[in-house]
Amino acid sequence: MKNLRPDRFFTWIVATFSALDRASGDDLTSQKVEVNHGELLIQWLHSRGGFVNQKIEIRRANPSEPTSRFGLFAKEELAKKERILEVPRNMFITGEPDEDEDHEINCSLVRNLIREMRLGNDSEFAPWVNYLVAEPSEQLPSAWSDEGKRLLRTILEKHTIDLNPLRPIDPVGWDEAWYNECGGSRDDPFALNAALIT
Repeated sequence: MKNLRPDRFFTWIVATFSALDRASGDDLTSQKVEVNHGELLIQWLHSRGGFVNQKIEIRRANPSEPTSRFGLFAKEELAKKERILEVPRNMFITGEPDEDEDHEINCSLVRNLIREMRLGNDSEFAPWVNYLVAEPSEQLPSAWSDEGKRLLRTILEKHTIDLNPLRPIDPVGWDEAWYNECGGSRDDPFALNAALIT
């Protein structure tokens, strides 16, 4: 990807595949038809000028198991430095730059994501936001139990203390950042979910 900071690309990849990692429905007793979000995202990417290497696919780890994890899989061997994925900027949901660099969350970005998610099929980002809406939020660290949050913080502090820390500095505090820095409502779980996704 040209002109995209590596940390932003990493954030996009982590968010994408963290989201793809979750099953598309919680109620296994319902007769929901499985939506192939990976294929829809690839088609959308191609339609907007993006690139996905034909040697890869986005699918469930076990294609016959509707609750198995999504991931990016190589169908053939990839050469060193072979281009895998390119996402054009016209596919980014963005926000205004945050004036306060101490903020862990970009409030403008979250509000734009909330708007697009609420638009659903009417959004220009429909394949992406429909996928996000279909996913549960409890897999994200800010939605974990207090014990899980403490464990993650301990691991990060123990293993990144002498390194340049990855952003977000506190990967489990985005819920409070949404409430306190952005004035998000504690009574709107849909909006909180969007804040956690960003």
